[in-house]
Amino acid sequence: MVYLGKDDELLDILVNQAYLSNAVIYRINVCLIDDVLCVEVNFKIQGSKVKEMKIVFQVVKEYGFNYNSMSFFYNIEMFKLLKCDGFYYISFDPYEDDFERSTMDNDIILFEHFEAYST
Repeated sequence: MVYLGKDDELLDILVNQAYLSNAVIYRINVCLIDDVLCVEVNFKIQGSKVKEMKIVFQVVKEYGFNYNSMSFFYNIEMFKLLKCDGFYYISFDPYEDDFERSTMDNDIILFEHFEAYST
């Protein structure tokens, strides 16, 4: 796996290169490391030289994923990634394509740090 970056550097990479647009989440791992909650999300990337990516969200303050067997497992058509109030915020199913956190967003993680790796 190749290290891609972390925190603000990674935010710029993911927003500007749009790796996660048209990606598919194929694994979500929630774990407690030294009393700190982490969420690892693995993606298959379509139409890019990067074929797979793993993002490790660290010091997670909130997360929520909803699955319904009537839909595909976590196809990402668009996503929202932003920095707000000293935290990072991502939604893999945003309610609107704006630059604000919304209670209507789905599949969200609120966290302090993150880093990514690719193949």
